[in-house]
Amino acid sequence: MLTRRAPSVALPATLSLASILLLSCGSEEERNYSLPEKICGVEIDSQTLEPFLRTGDTFETERIRDFSPPGECQVLIDSKRNVRFEVVPYGAYFRNPMDWARENTFSDPRSVDVEAEGVVYSSGGGATFRCHEEERQDHSETLMVQVGLVGSDTLDDQDERMDRLEDLLRSYVVGIRELYECEVPASSS
Repeated sequence: MLTRRAPSVALPATLSLASILLLSCGSEEERNYSLPEKICGVEIDSQTLEPFLRTGDTFETERIRDFSPPGECQVLIDSKRNVRFEVVPYGAYFRNPMDWARENTFSDPRSVDVEAEGVVYSSGGGATFRCHEEERQDHSETLMVQVGLVGSDTLDDQDERMDRLEDLLRSYVVGIRELYECEVPASSS
């Protein structure tokens, strides 16, 4: 007895699935935005920021608080928070960044020299430095800068991530020193 099989409909479905997979493999997500030279008025080496930025279409900055120039500022990629920057004037008070990191229970803080006394940890970093000798109305005699990563998972290797955070923090410190026209040399911080 001969058995006749109905034509298979699985073949076209398999081909359609294969073509969808092939098409999706070729379309990697990209950064369709350009990087600025300044973040909320602070000159920064954009190459130090790039490793922490998501792929997407739009790059924006937004000032969150304006208590001191440049205040607290965040980078948004496609309207989602990505990186946060903050400057805190401490007046005559000098806050040790490593103590600050430990008090805030940041994991694995590492001391760094970023033209200021600094610290980096897996989700950001901070640095404190003397800017002016004389008391100032804006309390900028001593400044603490902070960089925070928000949902940035672009660097999986912890050592590489910490090294790139050190570069970003250094670039931000240099930009803040220029913005505040710091008189105290970086080596004296």
